[in-house]
Amino acid sequence: MNKKQIFVLIFSLFVLSSIFASKSDFQFHWSIGTAAISYGDESKVLVNTLVNDDFTRMVLSGETGLSAKLDKTVRLVAGGNLVFDSLLKGSQSVFFLDYAVFGGIRVYPNLGGLNFGLEYNTGRRSNFYNLSEVFETRASETEKLEEDSSEEVFPEEKTPNYENNSTNWGNGFRLIAEYDFSYYTEGLAPVVGISYRRMPRGGFADNFFSFYFRLAF
Repeated sequence: MNKKQIFVLIFSLFVLSSIFASKSDFQFHWSIGTAAISYGDESKVLVNTLVNDDFTRMVLSGETGLSAKLDKTVRLVAGGNLVFDSLLKGSQSVFFLDYAVFGGIRVYPNLGGLNFGLEYNTGRRSNFYNLSEVFETRASETEKLEEDSSEEVFPEEKTPNYENNSTNWGNGFRLIAEYDFSYYTEGLAPVVGISYRRMPRGGFADNFFSFYFRLAF
């Protein structure tokens, strides 16, 4: 069974459980948080370079979805998530936008609202660059050094060709640990969680370590 079939199976189970669940067994949720990201391509080097060049970095994550309770200890979940990674300095900017849909399961091992989750994710990352001044300055400095030398200086410092682009779609997974205060009520209640998500992109993979607050209705 391939990954697309697994996702279809998870979604089908969610729909079937929704048909047989009562209204009180449903929850809608949204979350906001932050993440530490380890990119698997040249973006990792670029991020380190810009941070060292005093760019301001901010990472925000968000999620929305639905869950259906199968019994007291098991919930099926489905939804979508975003991770927005920005680096800014004056008029220069880089934005990485990761987006994915997911389906999975939450298990409550009879320890109050403590639960653990496993999800299948499919998504990709889009990259947006505005770095002309940064690299034009660096290239100009390199050319000046080359004029004073008979050999090419720092060829790796030539102006990179950063154009807006997107990675391939990839299929990954997410591991979750949460404390769900809605375990004790059917009303509005907070959830605190941490997660690890690995997203292959075709030849490399991105890794996300997230901390978030979630509200379940």
